[in-house]
Amino acid sequence: MKKILCSWIGGADWASLESGAEPGPILRTLRDAEWKNIDEVHLLNNYAGKKSVAFKKALSKKTKAKIICKDVKLTSPTDFKEVDEAATELVRSLPAESRLIYLCSPGTYVMSSVWILLAHNAYPATLIEASKEAGVTGLDVPFNISVRDLIDRADKARSGIGRGLRAYAPEFEDIKHDCRAMRDAIERASLLSPRGIAVLLEGEPGTGRSLLARCMHHKSKRRNFLSINCSAYPDEQLEVELFGASRDKAKRGEVTQTRGLLRKSNDSTLYIEEIDTLAPYLQTRLLQEISRTLTGDQNKKRQRLIFSSTRPLNEAVSDGSFRGDLFYRIVEDIIWLPPLRDRGVKDLKLITEALLLRLKRELKDEGADIEKKELDRSAQRVLELFPFKGNIRELESVLVRALVHSKKTIIGKIDIEEALGITRVGGTVDDVLHRALDEKFVLDNVLDEVTRHYLARAKSSTTSLRQAAKALGFKNYQTLANRIKKLEGFDW
Repeated sequence: MKKILCSWIGGADWASLESGAEPGPILRTLRDAEWKNIDEVHLLNNYAGKKSVAFKKALSKKTKAKIICKDVKLTSPTDFKEVDEAATELVRSLPAESRLIYLCSPGTYVMSSVWILLAHNAYPATLIEASKEAGVTGLDVPFNISVRDLIDRADKARSGIGRGLRAYAPEFEDIKHDCRAMRDAIERASLLSPRGIAVLLEGEPGTGRSLLARCMHHKSKRRNFLSINCSAYPDEQLEVELFGASRDKAKRGEVTQTRGLLRKSNDSTLYIEEIDTLAPYLQTRLLQEISRTLTGDQNKKRQRLIFSSTRPLNEAVSDGSFRGDLFYRIVEDIIWLPPLRDRGVKDLKLITEALLLRLKRELKDEGADIEKKELDRSAQRVLELFPFKGNIRELESVLVRALVHSKKTIIGKIDIEEALGITRVGGTVDDVLHRALDEKFVLDNVLDEVTRHYLARAKSSTTSLRQAAKALGFKNYQTLANRIKKLEGFDW
């Protein structure tokens, strides 16, 4: 990965190269044992009457790194807006796969502040400072979270202009989301939570069905949350867990009957996972138990039932593996959760940040520097391009490996690629790469098919053409707009 140093040219830097005085922060950094192997140095110069080309010529004689200098006109070196615009323009022009280092020592306090803000938000980087007394050291800034919160608020405000602010639901704030599909799912869950009707949650493994069930329970104000996974038990044990068991030969003082989860507290939520794996004879017992409950005292509060299924349950009814009469008993409403790959870049970033925050707390005792580790933008880009068939669960395992095995505080592209490599299992490549080259094959049609697929995914996560263009890797939104016009029948 290419290492790029960014800095303003300060007074001490000019003096060091013009008169041979004590090395300034830039030259001191390039002579430091840890930083002497920097590949490129990008410098901004705001000194009137001093051309950066002269500085470049002098510095090039003292380092093997490629030097790029730019003269910038500032009304004042403490004008936040002008300094920010100049620094942002520089960083935005650099390759996304590079590792960025911002040298904060040269220039005014405003110039240093802007580097810090850029590093902790849109353009992650390593912050360093250089001095005669301390040498070149890392700059540890403690307000990473607070700055990102401000950016998140601004993003939400901008998002609200285009498609309405996401409704605030305190019981569901643990579910990090912004895309339309998750908004719809949570709005539906929030509406159903206080009611006692049975709900089916459908979605791929790792999409957050268990978390959503718990959030619904919290909003319902019921006392206890009980759960069981049908696929985790043998049929006989599952029958005991759900329905209880009697002991005919129990001795005096011993328990003669155990109550199953379906007979526990009425003021509870019972979450039954992977209901589609329930054995046929247990489906019959469950139907009988639910029917018994429904014919009981109507004034008595009943246990709340939430079910989940990886496979669409109506398909199981169609092929005869699930009872149709039970299906209509337990599915009074359905909530579908989208896979992570269809939730868009913003949702992925929100989820990644929340997972990193939690994992660093949990893993901090296993490594002294775990809490300091952060993803750089090249690592985030790798995550954005990965399909995550295991969804959030797979993303979490990847982040754990990256945190544990990365040797530096900045987790880069290579670290994430290595962590992802562990989860890649053998299998067939998508059918789109194995179409028969016969008389029906038309390459343009295949390319259009792929284009429509990714455009539809981008559209599901944002209505903004600019944001979609960024997610899809277009340099500007006009290019994306032109591509959409060429596709017949695709309406943004």
